[in-house]
Amino acid sequence: MPITPCFDPTTGASGGAAPAGGGGSLYALAPTIVNLTDGSWTLFDPDSLIKSVAHSAGSNTVTFNALAVGSNDYNWSTGADCRAPRWYRKLEISGSQVKSVDTLNFTTALVGDLVVNDFSRRVVVGPCFDPTSTVATTIAGTGGAHAKSVGGAQAQYGVWTVNGEATFSNTLQVKGLSTVMRSNNCLGSGTYIGINSAGVAIGQGSRNANVLAATGGLTLDVYVLVGVGTRNIDTIPADGQFKFSANYSAITTVFGA
Repeated sequence: MPITPCFDPTTGASGGAAPAGGGGSLYALAPTIVNLTDGSWTLFDPDSLIKSVAHSAGSNTVTFNALAVGSNDYNWSTGADCRAPRWYRKLEISGSQVKSVDTLNFTTALVGDLVVNDFSRRVVVGPCFDPTSTVATTIAGTGGAHAKSVGGAQAQYGVWTVNGEATFSNTLQVKGLSTVMRSNNCLGSGTYIGINSAGVAIGQGSRNANVLAATGGLTLDVYVLVGVGTRNIDTIPADGQFKFSANYSAITTVFGA
């Protein structure tokens, strides 16, 4: 017969500690803060656009080398090829590597700094299969998206799928939340909600990835990718900066046959 403690040894509360059960609660999960300087991220930058990166108070500040001629190759939301810089690391949950067969729900919160406004920029954050490819369908990324035109007052937030996106623009929007679902080698789809400074939703939308079976099969490792680049076919001045914060949470679920 098990012995039940009368008091919780960590808090002194009566009744003892809560039973271990099947694991930690999934209610009110604390997200993972993206700190690109913490040593866990690897930079892939095929055209040497990144000069430096710094992290402070939850935000990443990326300083770029000059890009004199713009190209859709540096825009995450269009085109077959992508040579834009990105940081990546393997997606592990409780020490287990997430695979392409797993049913994954990945939620991102993005906040772009509108004061740092050196060029028209874009950032995407989410799971992918091959973070060091320059082919969008091989990268196979989906997740949250944020963009801002240097000459505009409105920020865009939404969802990114492979080489397209759905976004909402509004001058009152300060944060974008998005969730993508992937399972059984399918890139699934994503949804997003735009939030104002009062914490009220002011926009929403969704986008399908339209990739039922990604190349590579069911045993691919899944990575988290943080990609930066230009909003469209834009140039970048020398020492141009882009500041943003990103948090994410990831869970997998096993369903019966």
